[in-house]
Amino acid sequence: MRISSFVTWTKRDGELLLMNTNSQKCLILDEIGKMIWKKIQGGLTKEEIVKDFISEFGTEEAEVIEDDVANFLRVLYENDIIEE
Repeated sequence: MRISSFVTWTKRDGELLLMNTNSQKCLILDEIGKMIWKKIQGGLTKEEIVKDFISEFGTEEAEVIEDDVANFLRVLYENDIIEE
Protein backbone atom coordinates (compact mmCIF):
# COMPACT_ATOMS: atom_id res chain seq x y z
CA MET A 1 0.00 0.00 0.00
CA ARG A 2 1.30 3.41 -0.91
CA ILE A 3 0.02 6.95 -1.20
CA SER A 4 -1.04 7.82 -4.75
CA SER A 5 1.25 10.25 -6.56
CA PHE A 6 -1.78 12.48 -7.20
CA VAL A 7 -2.46 13.01 -3.48
CA THR A 8 -1.61 16.08 -1.47
CA TRP A 9 -2.53 16.85 2.13
CA THR A 10 -2.60 19.83 4.39
CA LYS A 11 -3.54 20.71 7.95
CA ARG A 12 -6.00 23.53 8.42
CA ASP A 13 -7.70 24.60 11.64
CA GLY A 14 -6.80 21.31 13.31
CA GLU A 15 -8.19 19.26 10.42
CA LEU A 16 -6.23 17.10 8.00
CA LEU A 17 -7.44 17.35 4.42
CA LEU A 18 -6.44 14.81 1.78
CA MET A 19 -6.95 15.66 -1.88
CA ASN A 20 -6.54 13.60 -5.01
CA THR A 21 -5.52 16.30 -7.49
CA ASN A 22 -6.38 14.02 -10.42
CA SER A 23 -9.99 13.30 -9.42
CA GLN A 24 -10.46 16.43 -7.25
CA LYS A 25 -11.82 14.22 -4.45
CA CYS A 26 -11.18 15.53 -0.95
CA LEU A 27 -11.43 13.81 2.43
CA ILE A 28 -11.32 15.39 5.88
CA LEU A 29 -9.93 13.05 8.51
CA ASP A 30 -11.11 12.68 12.09
CA GLU A 31 -8.67 11.97 14.93
CA ILE A 32 -8.51 8.21 14.30
CA GLY A 33 -8.16 8.83 10.57
CA LYS A 34 -5.20 11.12 11.29
CA MET A 35 -3.58 8.38 13.37
CA ILE A 36 -4.03 5.82 10.59
CA TRP A 37 -2.79 8.31 7.96
CA LYS A 38 0.40 8.91 9.96
CA LYS A 39 1.03 5.15 10.02
CA ILE A 40 0.44 4.93 6.25
CA GLN A 41 2.95 7.75 5.76
CA GLY A 42 5.37 5.72 7.87
CA GLY A 43 5.08 2.83 5.43
CA LEU A 44 3.14 0.46 7.67
CA THR A 45 1.00 -2.29 6.18
CA LYS A 46 -2.64 -2.87 7.15
CA GLU A 47 -1.57 -5.68 9.44
CA GLU A 48 1.08 -3.52 11.14
CA ILE A 49 -1.42 -0.70 11.64
CA VAL A 50 -3.90 -3.08 13.25
CA LYS A 51 -1.17 -4.58 15.44
CA ASP A 52 -0.06 -1.10 16.61
CA PHE A 53 -3.62 -0.10 17.54
CA ILE A 54 -4.24 -3.40 19.35
CA SER A 55 -1.05 -2.79 21.35
CA GLU A 56 -2.22 0.72 22.16
CA PHE A 57 -5.93 0.08 22.88
CA GLY A 58 -5.95 -3.56 24.02
CA THR A 59 -6.85 -6.95 22.64
CA GLU A 60 -10.48 -6.68 23.78
CA GLU A 61 -10.94 -4.13 21.00
CA ALA A 62 -9.12 -6.21 18.36
CA GLU A 63 -12.16 -7.04 16.21
CA VAL A 64 -13.42 -3.46 16.23
CA ILE A 65 -9.95 -2.16 15.40
CA GLU A 66 -9.57 -4.58 12.49
CA ASP A 67 -12.97 -3.58 11.08
CA ASP A 68 -12.36 0.16 11.53
CA VAL A 69 -8.92 0.05 9.88
CA ALA A 70 -10.24 -2.09 6.99
CA ASN A 71 -13.19 0.28 6.42
CA PHE A 72 -10.97 3.36 6.53
CA LEU A 73 -8.50 1.86 4.06
CA ARG A 74 -11.39 0.85 1.80
CA VAL A 75 -12.52 4.50 1.67
CA LEU A 76 -8.96 5.60 0.85
CA TYR A 77 -8.71 3.01 -1.96
CA GLU A 78 -12.15 3.94 -3.34
CA ASN A 79 -11.12 7.60 -3.50
CA ASP A 80 -7.73 6.77 -5.08
CA ILE A 81 -5.88 8.18 -2.08
CA ILE A 82 -3.84 4.99 -1.64
CA GLU A 83 -2.99 2.18 -4.04
CA GLU A 84 -1.24 -1.18 -4.07
